[in-house]
Amino acid sequence: SDVYKRQNPYYAGTYSDVFVVIKDEAENALNEPKKLSIDIDYGKLGATLSVSSNEALTRSTYTLLVTPKHLIPVNSRLVFTLDSANVASDFSCQINGVSVPAGNCTVSGSTVIFYFLQEISPDTATEYKIEGVINPSYPGTYSSFSIASMSITEELYSLSDNLAVIIDYGKVEATLTVSSNLAQTRSTYTFLITPKHLVPQGSKAVLTLGSVTVASDFACQYGVTAGSCTVSGNVVTLNSLPETNANSVIELKADGVINPNYVCLLYTSDAADDSLRVDLGGRRIIKKKKKTI
Repeated sequence: SDVYKRQNPYYAGTYSDVFVVIKDEAENALNEPKKLSIDIDYGKLGATLSVSSNEALTRSTYTLLVTPKHLIPVNSRLVFTLDSANVASDFSCQINGVSVPAGNCTVSGSTVIFYFLQEISPDTATEYKIEGVINPSYPGTYSSFSIASMSITEELYSLSDNLAVIIDYGKVEATLTVSSNLAQTRSTYTFLITPKHLVPQGSKAVLTLGSVTVASDFACQYGVTAGSCTVSGNVVTLNSLPETNANSVIELKADGVINPNYVCLLYTSDAADDSLRVDLGGRRIIKKKKKTI
C-alpha cells in the first residue's frame, strides 16, 4: 500500500474525486474503483485588531491585519462587524496603505465591507484600515468584533475568532478659577470641565481641593443650578450630574472654600528660574530699563 499526501483544495465544498483501487503486481485492477468524498471548509480567518485611540466616544482608526488560510477569489469581500461602535459619515478606508474608492468600502448598519478586486493568496497578511470609527460610549471590554470573508453572493468562506477592544474614559480637560486668591479668605472655586466622553445621568464629580478647608455653610452648583454635594476633608463630591455629551462644557462651582493660610507662588515653565519676578498668577514681571543717551 502507498500513502499519498496532498494539499487540500483552495475552495470549500464536497470533493468526490477520491478513489481507492487495489492492483496486483502487473497493475491489474482487482476491484472496481471505490469512489470516496471529502468535505473541505475554509477554517478560521487569522486576524488582529488595533485602534489608534481607546477613549470612549472618540474618533479612532481601526487597523485589521488579516491572514486567510485559503485563497480568496476575485470579487470576494471582507465583512467587519463592529461591537457597539459607529462609523462617521466621512469615514475612509485603506488596504495596505492605499486609499480605497468609496464604492469598494461601504458601511451597512454595524458592518464595514471591503470589496476585493483581485485574488488574495493563502497565508498572505493584508492590512485594512478604517478611519472614522466612533468608539463605544462607555468603558469596558468589547469582545464581539469579528471579520468574515464572503463571496459576492454572501456565501461565507471563513470567520475569525472574536476580537476585543478595551475602551476607557481617558482624561478630561479642565480649568480652575477662584474668586479670591488671598490667603485664608473665603473663595468660590469654579471648574470648567470638558469630558471626552458621554457623562451619564446621575454620575458624580469628585473634586480634590488640595491644602484648603471648607466652610460649614459650603454650597455647590452646576452652572446656575444648586447642586447636591458632600464634603469629606478636602474632597468635595458633586452628586447626580445631568447627562452631558462628549466635548460639552460642565461648569461646577464650589462656594465656601477657605484658601490656604500661606502664600503659594505659582510658577510657569518660563519663570521657574526667576522666583523674585513672578506674581501670584504665575506670570513673569518684566521691568523695562530706561536708557539715557
